Amino acid sequence: MGSSKHIGRIGALAFALGVGIGIGATPGVAWADESADSAPSKPSVSAATADSPTADKPARGNRKAQRATKPETGADAGDADADTSKPSRKRWQRTVSDDAPTTAPKLERLRVRTPDPDVESESATAAPTVAAATVSTPVVTAPTVTADVDAPEPDTVERASATTRVRLVELLTSGLTPKDAPSAPVASPAMWVLAAAARRQLGQAEPPVVNPPDVTGEVTGEVVVPDAETAVASGPGKGTVVVSVDGDTVSFTYNPTKQARHAAAAADADPELKSDSFVLTITDSAGSVTTVPITVVVAPANAAPVVRVSRPTMSPFGDGEVRLSVRVRDADGDAYTYSLSPTAKGGTVVIDEVGHISYMPTAAARHAAAAADATEADKTDTFEVTVTDGYGGVTVVNITVPIKPDNVDPDVRVRTRTSLFSPTVTGVVIAKDPNGDPLTYEVGDTNKGGTVTIDERGRFTYTPSAAARHAASADNASQLDKQDSFVITVTDDHGGITKTLVTVAIKPANSAPTSPSVKDVFTNPNTGVVTGAVTAVDADGDSFTYRAATKTRKGTVAIAEDGTFVYTPSDAARAQASRPFAPRSAKFDSFRVTIDDGHGGTTALTVRVGIAPLGGENQAPVDGTFTAGEPNVFTGKVTGSVTATDPDQDPLSYSGSGLTAKGSVVVDADGTFTFTPNAAARHQAGADDATESDKQDTFVVTASDGFGGTLAIPVTVAIKPSANRAPSQLSYTSSTDEVTGLVSGQVSGKDADGDLLTYQGTTVTDKGSVVVTSAGAFSYVPTDAARAAAGAPKAPLSDKRDAFVVTVDDGHGGTSTITVRVTIAPTAPVTSVL
Repeated sequence: MGSSKHIGRIGALAFALGVGIGIGATPGVAWADESADSAPSKPSVSAATADSPTADKPARGNRKAQRATKPETGADAGDADADTSKPSRKRWQRTVSDDAPTTAPKLERLRVRTPDPDVESESATAAPTVAAATVSTPVVTAPTVTADVDAPEPDTVERASATTRVRLVELLTSGLTPKDAPSAPVASPAMWVLAAAARRQLGQAEPPVVNPPDVTGEVTGEVVVPDAETAVASGPGKGTVVVSVDGDTVSFTYNPTKQARHAAAAADADPELKSDSFVLTITDSAGSVTTVPITVVVAPANAAPVVRVSRPTMSPFGDGEVRLSVRVRDADGDAYTYSLSPTAKGGTVVIDEVGHISYMPTAAARHAAAAADATEADKTDTFEVTVTDGYGGVTVVNITVPIKPDNVDPDVRVRTRTSLFSPTVTGVVIAKDPNGDPLTYEVGDTNKGGTVTIDERGRFTYTPSAAARHAASADNASQLDKQDSFVITVTDDHGGITKTLVTVAIKPANSAPTSPSVKDVFTNPNTGVVTGAVTAVDADGDSFTYRAATKTRKGTVAIAEDGTFVYTPSDAARAQASRPFAPRSAKFDSFRVTIDDGHGGTTALTVRVGIAPLGGENQAPVDGTFTAGEPNVFTGKVTGSVTATDPDQDPLSYSGSGLTAKGSVVVDADGTFTFTPNAAARHQAGADDATESDKQDTFVVTASDGFGGTLAIPVTVAIKPSANRAPSQLSYTSSTDEVTGLVSGQVSGKDADGDLLTYQGTTVTDKGSVVVTSAGAFSYVPTDAARAAAGAPKAPLSDKRDAFVVTVDDGHGGTSTITVRVTIAPTAPVTSVL
């Protein structure tokens, strides 16, 4: 039930309780005596300020419950022990005299707008301390009436403002004061009773409570309006409001739009964009309407830009530039700007309006990145890109870019110096590094086995090998043979490498042949030809060439590359040597041989030879022998050679070509031969009964010295058996004697080699016996049981036949078999006569 229905009954209720006089008439007021006889205890009357909450008046809570609790009545003024402490919310109290009229004027119900909380009412003004005074006439003391005056709560949100302002004190004073009566005091209890009643009757709204926005931007709050029944929100320009009513409490929930929150987040946002306002229109149960304006904070909201960085790419021009780009997405669609931090290594970096970045390292950074001991940190640079969307969204991206190493290779020159007295070559590498880097020197292997050393200052020494020096001294040595080369590498420890090819001259060196001599000298008594060989020793192991005059005083000379020579005296010289008492000089001749090692070293040797007289005795060849190889697998041919020696060292020739017993042979003059067996011999060699003689052949080769001396040399060669073909086209014929059961027949076959065939076969079978001759004839005799079984009624075919195997042999390892099947002649079955 609404409280407005009960307020009108206060007057009647007051008279019923004996307090009507105090309320209905204009009372006289006794003011405190300020003399020394005044009571020592003077309770003070004060009102809470309108701007500060008190301890027992929290900012939020159940105000209705607080108003339902009445404070205790103040103690008598004369009670020294009275508790002068009062709650933070001050109550106005006043003592009423019994001289007041017992009737009260009738009050009209007034409908008054809630005063503006910002305008301080007279009832809220602090009053001076008032004490109750004692009067001589009897006093009827009315109950003390306390009126609550709520101080507004402090709040950052603008307080509600009423459209109509009424000074309630003036209104009540005029209603309580009769015509021509003095004005009622401000602190009249009746006035405050009526004020309280009017306040409830008029639906006074307490200051609204507005909470700060939560993380979602939602703002909640409430307004306490007595007897509130309905409430409607109107006017929010940047969001939506949901209102609910619970008793005297009107609660609201405000949610700003996404666009409003984003606009409030702008760096240069106008203050108007950061708040919103709406009006709560509240109607109580009596139909009274109260409007409460609410101002709320619009919580800023913004999505920071999302930044992606492309992979850095190195410029193809070698200048070290690195290019990359940033791609930005802003969920709010904000325009964004870029800013760059300085790079860690001093490189320059620029970014355009679309996020394309160009980074250029310093020369020092590129050079440091090229160092041999450069770390990964030395090879990269870093900087930050900051993307700002103008609404508080800032994204910082740390970017690492590679540094292209850069270094200038050392500049290298080489100087060399040779010596007339030493084969070594010395030199120095003159190197300069444009970057001022320290340099190191390394030398590779030489092409011709020489050795080379180099120190830390680039000074080197080359020593050729003995083989290289000797090769450089060759008569046909090329320019390449006379020089060696190697590579010197200069490194600057920043990746700079310069390689230079150093070519040096090789000083030739050679030892001439020594100890020349003649060996293996032989004089043929028949021809007078003298043969021999010239030798020498060379410390370098060189091969020799030999030179000699082709004519001498008494003959001719021919010398080969290996130093062997042939001296042939003239017939006149031999005739002079054959004369009786010929002088010694007539029996000798000489010639000069020059030995050259091909490397500039030569030695000369004079060779003396004897001249054989005419008419010497000839000796025939001796020691004939032969060698023969294995026969050819397919042709059976055998190759070999025959040799012999001649005491006079006459050149020998060989002969003996022609037919042999089992083939033919071709003998060359130098003693080599080729034997070819005939087909019959090869086939016979493959016979089962072939003898050792069948498997070989013999022929004679003759060696001749040209002076009538000969030697017959017998030669034996193996005969390779030819491939044999087995008998084929085997067949047989047979006939059966029905009386005796004897089966006779003949097995025959053919042989491609024309071999004589022989036959042999099984002697006993399961059903009889067999005799096979070597010529292939056979006789088969069945057993009586076999014949009886063959004659049995309904005898199977297997009982009526028998078989045996005959083997045909060609005598040369070739065999074939044939199965001979014979029919068993049955005997007549025996029947008994009863």
